[in-house]
Amino acid sequence: MRPANALFFCQQAAEKSLKAFLTWQERASRRTHDLEELGEACRAIDGTLAALLEQADVLSDFAWNCATPERVYTPELEEAEAMFGIAGDIFGEIQLRLHAEGV
Repeated sequence: MRPANALFFCQQAAEKSLKAFLTWQERASRRTHDLEELGEACRAIDGTLAALLEQADVLSDFAWNCATPERVYTPELEEAEAMFGIAGDIFGEIQLRLHAEGV
């Protein structure tokens, strides 16, 4: 397993989950990888996401720090595992909300 690749994909999973939620709610989002910005838009719709989305911002840096071969950051496996948990929680919570609304 390559922790840097895993972290990049954790960020992507969280980002796409939040964008899916915004799209389902018919809310536009600008083209961004910033999970804090996306999280604020999601919290405005569903405040119960606040605690979870506070954790999401840590994933934002992995969109660029781990996406290229000349990456400037080499993460440890334990960090990748922790971020996998955060990304999974975000995906799961968004999925629950979409299923509750009939997706």
